[in-house]
Amino acid sequence: MAALRVSLAVACAAAVVSRAAAVHRQVYSTEPAATIGYNKQTGKLKILQFADMHYENGASTKCSQIPSHADWPYPCSDLNTTEFLRELLVLEKPDFVVFTGDNIDGGAVDAKTSIDEWVQILKDTAPNTHWAAVEGNHDQQSDQNRSTVMKILSDFSESVSVTGPSWIHGYGNYYVKVNDDKGANAFNLYFMDSGDNSKLSTVHGYDWVWTNQQAWFLNVSAGLQADARAAGATTIIPAMALFHICLPEYTMMLDAKTPIVGHQGEACGCASVDSGLFTAFMEAGDVRIATVGHDHNNDYCGNWKGIELCYGGGAGFHAYGYTGRARRARFFEIDQATGTVMTWKRADPWLGPVQYKTNQTGMPKLDFEQLYPTPSAAERSKVRSSDYTQSFWRPSAEQEAD
Repeated sequence: MAALRVSLAVACAAAVVSRAAAVHRQVYSTEPAATIGYNKQTGKLKILQFADMHYENGASTKCSQIPSHADWPYPCSDLNTTEFLRELLVLEKPDFVVFTGDNIDGGAVDAKTSIDEWVQILKDTAPNTHWAAVEGNHDQQSDQNRSTVMKILSDFSESVSVTGPSWIHGYGNYYVKVNDDKGANAFNLYFMDSGDNSKLSTVHGYDWVWTNQQAWFLNVSAGLQADARAAGATTIIPAMALFHICLPEYTMMLDAKTPIVGHQGEACGCASVDSGLFTAFMEAGDVRIATVGHDHNNDYCGNWKGIELCYGGGAGFHAYGYTGRARRARFFEIDQATGTVMTWKRADPWLGPVQYKTNQTGMPKLDFEQLYPTPSAAERSKVRSSDYTQSFWRPSAEQEAD
């Protein structure tokens, strides 16, 4: 697979990111949208997943299902969401940030202005920190279609997002390579557009990652592994897949009472058909972790047939959630030296300490665990449990439109 022929090296305090000189080009080949490196000080790559902001119109957009609380910094609104993002950036100093869909909501009167407002938090708080985004099922419900929203997300200098190949379904199918200090490929991040609603008249409900997207993924994966073998790699280069709408396998995993860590508060809002994406992951052999958003009351991880299926947890204050439940965001940390992938979550700085009955200030750290390589059953049993009641609750159509 051809490497990027012309790149712009961007040195920042965290990871090193290189992009094609034509920063906002669409990807019509199997080249990566970007190549990033590990933090040179820590030897790790820390990724913040910020899911389901549902950002609308700033201070004029009220929070949803949030009780009044004396410690709110202002009347609860979209500004709590951006303040939560700012607090996470300051506390954790992630090397890379990923927004896994429903970044804006249908009530946004101006999609670009809404996106500009939350991107400004990144620019002001963590300048030169690069980020990526995919779309959810709500991003096109404002004043712009999915194609235009993806272009807006791609046009920021720190964004590595691209529309992706024109011949496959959706907008925002691309991948990012993670190279070690010697320039060898050590990890990969796949981004996919899981769509909004079904485009087939005979299938109702949510969309899915289409078969031509899967063919693209399998082609890229095979090329990456072939390149790695040619460079001397003796094992498969692991990868993570990031998209918005969960897969039917999330439900299968719960039906089997698979041990999970985290909260399972609603049924997986997946498509009513199984597109085969999980099978494609298994066939490729490199995707060890898949993480999504979409279901705001889910923030768990569980291992299904060797692949970790995770949720980011709802981060947006305007978005639906359980009344009084702290918003949260997920972190992944990839260690260059050991190859391990750790994960944890942070709860918001207002309801978090109250909900978890702690006197600590800031944001409680939740559910720290190793995802890859898969720990022993004994180690996993220390944090994961099958003692949960599967929920079949889903938000009503009216709630999802809010």
